[in-house]
Amino acid sequence: MTSTAVAIPAAIPSPGWSGFSIGPLTIHAYALCILLGIVAALWLTDRRWKARSGPEGTVWDIAIWAIPFGIVGG
Repeated sequence: MTSTAVAIPAAIPSPGWSGFSIGPLTIHAYALCILLGIVAALWLTDRRWKARSGPEGTVWDIAIWAIPFGIVGG
């Protein structure tokens, strides 16, 4: 009987690439993923809000406050 615990790693290794630099500014990959998630959530929520005949611009009015407070709170 062979053990499968040897074949499965105990942890997921960190990737070798974490971002790129533009002069003194470093853009991290996780920041790009967060921004992509925010854009996708706004797009999807806006589409669903319009499908339910919600008032125009309400999602964006909420997002202007929710995104900065969510980033600071996170």
